[in-house]
Amino acid sequence: GTLNEKLNEPDQALQDFTRAIELDGANGSTFNSRGLVLDQLQRFEEAVADFTQAIQLDGTNAVYFHNRGFSYRNLHRYNEAIADYTRAIELNPDGAAAYNNRGFASRKLGLYLLAIQDYTRSLELNPSN
Repeated sequence: GTLNEKLNEPDQALQDFTRAIELDGANGSTFNSRGLVLDQLQRFEEAVADFTQAIQLDGTNAVYFHNRGFSYRNLHRYNEAIADYTRAIELNPDGAAAYNNRGFASRKLGLYLLAIQDYTRSLELNPSN
């Protein structure tokens, strides 16, 4: 699945990750990978379901929360996105992308002060961003 994703073959990658899940449904990483492909295909609700499954299998992985937050953001479900970005930050306080994306979602909700704080922290962590 990863190879087909890198080769820009998302439909084949989706099939591959689905098969991998059929063989081993206890691997959060595989659900996360399939979620990323679903997100790329703009199948955001399905992506949320896969990221949720990944989180249920490993609720300590900040990346899974961040990725689900991004799918929520794509669905314009900004409150849920903020909650997931916040959890990602709790698990990985040095994750600049989570601050940046939480800032975006906050801005969309008109929470400008919070957005500025998150953008500032993101730049502190990653000045080249």
